[in-house]
Amino acid sequence: MQEDLESLKKDFKKFLRNKGRKITKRRLEIIDMIAKYGERFEIEDLVQWINSQNKNVVSRSTIYKTVQLLREFGAIREVMKLNDRTIYEFVLGKQHHESKCMQGELENLKRDFERFLKSRGGKITKGRFEIIDMIANYGAHFEIEDLVRWISSQNKNVASRSTIYRTVRLLQDFGAIREVIKLNNRTIYEFVVGKQHHEHLICVECGKIIEFNKEEIEQLQEKVCEEYDFTPINHRLEIFGICSDCKGKGRENRVG
Repeated sequence: MQEDLESLKKDFKKFLRNKGRKITKRRLEIIDMIAKYGERFEIEDLVQWINSQNKNVVSRSTIYKTVQLLREFGAIREVMKLNDRTIYEFVLGKQHHESKCMQGELENLKRDFERFLKSRGGKITKGRFEIIDMIANYGAHFEIEDLVRWISSQNKNVASRSTIYRTVRLLQDFGAIREVIKLNNRTIYEFVVGKQHHEHLICVECGKIIEFNKEEIEQLQEKVCEEYDFTPINHRLEIFGICSDCKGKGRENRVG
């Protein structure tokens, strides 16, 4: 773990230099503290814990900015939105390597997307490529309005609401974003870059989305298509139900 951590900090320094950002001892200390805290966290809990461990109090804004930079770098990712809670995950080792691979795939996607826009006579703007980076940092699943609000909260100069909507639609046509779930009046989209095909379990109580992949399901679908001489183009499997957390809450309520 320590070796992975030092490798991450080395790469993070290069990332900061490329962005023209300051490389401070405090930012590297925050990385060490996040690693000690545990894989998953809410930012406010992390802020309180860091300052309970460190007498030289780190400002809330410094921790927030460092977490945001680590998200852009790929060492932190959003894994869950649950009611008003947002859970983040610190990735190291193999997952850090995967995040760097993801960055490579992201650059390939942007080159292919540029060719796609040229073929349609669309505008190739810096803002559209910045939106792709923001979508990649936001997390796998999103509703467009939530994405718009988040992008605006991170950088007011990135793009207007209409530009974000148009870019998402173009990325849908291009195949980098797909609609995965319609639930009540909600439409959930997914950024598919760097991900193998997978299915979804959706909790109807809290809205939690769990991704899974089972080779047996893929094989069965291929067998069915062969049986009916059917050529598949695309598919998605959604299983709606109640997650273990919500079932646990239900049992607690019944006992109380």
